[in-house]
Amino acid sequence: MYSSAIEQENYLRGVPVADPAGIVRFTSIFPACYSGRWPHIHFEVYPDQASIADVSKAIDTSQVAVPEGECQSVYATDGYASSVRNLSEVALGHR
Repeated sequence: MYSSAIEQENYLRGVPVADPAGIVRFTSIFPACYSGRWPHIHFEVYPDQASIADVSKAIDTSQVAVPEGECQSVYATDGYASSVRNLSEVALGHR
């Protein structure tokens, strides 16, 4: 589904398909906080399942910011040391 240049990357991409009511559910790991960006999850919306392999058919592309309290709780666990530092250097404009 992606170009051969990134087939070996681990961007944690997935393609959930909406149910008849338009609801999409997915499970993922908690996103790390990388330098200069608030923790977030990107998404794209396509008109139908047949269109998902053609980015030109996306009808919306956006991202959802992860709430700060949840970030702090998760980043207090093992494996997120760099996320603690990176989160302290960014803001969503409410501080």
